[in-house]
Amino acid sequence: MGYVSIVGLYGFYRGYNNLFCNDKFETRTFLLTDRIVNGIGGVLWSVNPVYQPIMMIGIMRRAEKRWRQIPLEKIDYYD
Repeated sequence: MGYVSIVGLYGFYRGYNNLFCNDKFETRTFLLTDRIVNGIGGVLWSVNPVYQPIMMIGIMRRAEKRWRQIPLEKIDYYD
């Protein structure tokens, strides 16, 4: 239950702070309701057991880039 809670909170955080292609499409929205809906979608996406390996690989990739001091890019957060 602890793992699901932590992953759910992480998914909500990622969905709530969604910056998908902000520089190209100006899709960032500041409406609280839209951000909460994105957060709930992030929870459902992150808790999905089929998506877990893909999400963990993305987290490990970002951690390794930080460890090796390679700059992170926007594409690193789209996994």
